[in-house]
Amino acid sequence: MPITHTNDTDNEQLDKMMRVAHEMVAKYGSGNELNQSLGDLDEMQVVIDSGELGTDKSYELQCLAIAFGHVLGKNVGGLDWAVIENKNGRDLAMRYEDTKLCFPVRTILSQRVEAGQEVDIKAIYGQLTDKLEELKAGPGAMS
Repeated sequence: MPITHTNDTDNEQLDKMMRVAHEMVAKYGSGNELNQSLGDLDEMQVVIDSGELGTDKSYELQCLAIAFGHVLGKNVGGLDWAVIENKNGRDLAMRYEDTKLCFPVRTILSQRVEAGQEVDIKAIYGQLTDKLEELKAGPGAMS
């Protein structure tokens, strides 16, 4: 499973998905501008709680998850966008420095909605950051 840096096409996709996330916050949320701060988690939660993004809105949920990834990247040292390539194609992911320690975020919200699970954005953020700290401290995590 090769992990690479994003290319221009990937970055354009990230930008496009962020525009959709901004539109959703304007339409279904408080209307505040997303700025990659931890406050964005509250904005995203308002959109999720609005009930407007059901199982038929996978792309919109994925766009919101990209905004979530931007919050991670801005607030957790060493994280940046990367691409995981596998038999299913390319998937955007957050990677810790230039290691193999990465996790896809694009479907982190849509999978929960589609499974009928509660989506608590702050809890997901906390779980991911806790797990990242645990993995960073583990043996062989930096290779």
